[in-house]
Amino acid sequence: MLNADAKEAVIIVQIETVSSPAADEISKKAAQSGLNLSGDSIDYKLIAQARCILGKYSHLSSI
Repeated sequence: MLNADAKEAVIIVQIETVSSPAADEISKKAAQSGLNLSGDSIDYKLIAQARCILGKYSHLSSI
């Protein structure tokens, strides 16, 4: 994706707890599916950069 060696890459990981109203919606949908969340919902982003090329991956998850 970045067309560069790993030694040239900078990796940034951002992890944040999801706040209301998104957290409330996640809890509601989990309950509707019969699931019980064991922790806070999180949003994480993985960002890789090399040779001025930026790649991003973002995901909302529940732990």
